Amino acid sequence: QGLREGKQTTPLPYFDNSSDGYVVLRDGSRMEGTISIKNYEKEGGISLTDRSGQKYKVDVRSLSSWGLNMVTPVCVSPLSWFEWSSVRQKENKEAERGFVVLRNGEVKDGKIKIEGESSDESLPGANDFFALEKLTFVDKSGAKTVYTKEQVKEYGRILPWTLAPAELFAWQASVTMGKRRTKAQDGGLVIMNDGRKLEGKIQLVSINTMNADEKANKIKTDMVDEIRIGDNKVDMDDVFAYGLSNLTINMLTNNQDKSYSVEEMNFHPGSVTTKDGKKYEGFVAFFPNPGSYYGVYVASKFDSPVTIINMKEIDKVEQNISLIEEFDPTAPAEKTTSTNSNINGYIVALDGTKFEGTVTLTGDKEFWCAGIDFVDKNNQASKFGGENKRISYCVVNGNLYIQHETVFMKAEKMSSPLAVYNNPYPENSSFLSKTLVELANSSEFQNLVNSATMRVALGAGMNLSDAYNTGKGTGQRLATIINKFGKGKPGGEPYRSKKGNDFFIIDTRTGEIAKASDNNWEILLEGCKSYHGLDKQQQKELLNSGAEKILEYINAAYSKNAKGF
Repeated sequence: QGLREGKQTTPLPYFDNSSDGYVVLRDGSRMEGTISIKNYEKEGGISLTDRSGQKYKVDVRSLSSWGLNMVTPVCVSPLSWFEWSSVRQKENKEAERGFVVLRNGEVKDGKIKIEGESSDESLPGANDFFALEKLTFVDKSGAKTVYTKEQVKEYGRILPWTLAPAELFAWQASVTMGKRRTKAQDGGLVIMNDGRKLEGKIQLVSINTMNADEKANKIKTDMVDEIRIGDNKVDMDDVFAYGLSNLTINMLTNNQDKSYSVEEMNFHPGSVTTKDGKKYEGFVAFFPNPGSYYGVYVASKFDSPVTIINMKEIDKVEQNISLIEEFDPTAPAEKTTSTNSNINGYIVALDGTKFEGTVTLTGDKEFWCAGIDFVDKNNQASKFGGENKRISYCVVNGNLYIQHETVFMKAEKMSSPLAVYNNPYPENSSFLSKTLVELANSSEFQNLVNSATMRVALGAGMNLSDAYNTGKGTGQRLATIINKFGKGKPGGEPYRSKKGNDFFIIDTRTGEIAKASDNNWEILLEGCKSYHGLDKQQQKELLNSGAEKILEYINAAYSKNAKGF
């Protein structure tokens, strides 16, 4: 929960030499001008003076995106995929297998060495950026070509495809001579770049998996550096893909206990037709990374071996995606022939996918309900709430219900794109009890209670050792009791606040949920361009006007660009 930071489109180091930038507010308004990030690291704030001289100072959570008005090279690989020469991550140790796309459209596949500045820091929106200055490309003959950042459009590492989930390989705890290994497993499969397939007992080796040590300049990584398959030791630069054969859907999903937020990566009834005319029917899933697929798994049953089909070999994939299907793991996949005509609403998944169908509330208590029964257009039945798979929200008969932990809370009224709903577990505590809770959670209080209890025990004649053990942890135990009675307890039946309004806000465009606090309302208001046109007194009056009026103001500003979640 919480409001997300706007997308940062430019690596931080580039701001050292340029200030021509832009911000896009949550309402979709774009302003360009002189941008400053001097308050970004400490406060998460961005300052911008637009072309007309109007000044804006906003929290990055008030933005949908921000950056410089310049085209920068894009690294499409996580920084952890490179073997860096030091923890400062200014250059990789040596040229590694990768590719570069030039501004003229030329694509080069070989090895790359990159030099620049890393902003892989614990800052809002700053993770995994690399400000490239120079890229050296090495072709298959060993010839080197140096490109500047102005010549490069995008670049990245090329790693072998992994045909089996990482958790199916058992890594040994020990590190020997700087190497960490998996246990040798039967059923290994390695596909080489030239198309050869090697099968047999497989073992993965990671050379760099050491604890991060700045003084020793050692980098922690889980990269696989070597593969041993049968009697062969293969170089990773020569490997196209590797994994395990004879996998089943149950093995891949831990007996259906594992799922992905991207639904096409989960197994659904469907079919795969290859370019040579073969058709495979059953349960189909894409893998291994969202939006970057090696191919698909397909199997007729959950306990049958999957067939792995490379995307290059595929002509057509069909998936009958339903949010949750009532699968019989032992039965073959069957196509649904009947359709549901009783449509009264829809549900929205965590990834924003919308499913129309029949929505039925279960355990309805007016301002909340315990769960949702849902039947989609293809008559696939699902249950939500409790321990079932989570969704973002649902709409039924003109009412909005938001999933909050295990229950569904009814919005105060149907509004868009923002809506508010009651906090299911408000803190119905007095100022005194709130103060006591804060005090109880301090280390000073807990240590004081421990010492006092120990002195009482000694005064009662207990020996020093027993008195110490009696006092030890007493403060923490007392703090737990105070917390229990001084704060609202999540997980039970929701209840209303006794004192005033206690709300949460949902943005139905993004699925964000945040407490309806003054701070969050101000962040959302700063996402409206019109709010910056008000004077200080008008802004203050609006912020103090109450949740209903603030909500109306923000929705009016946001709705002109709202596309729906």
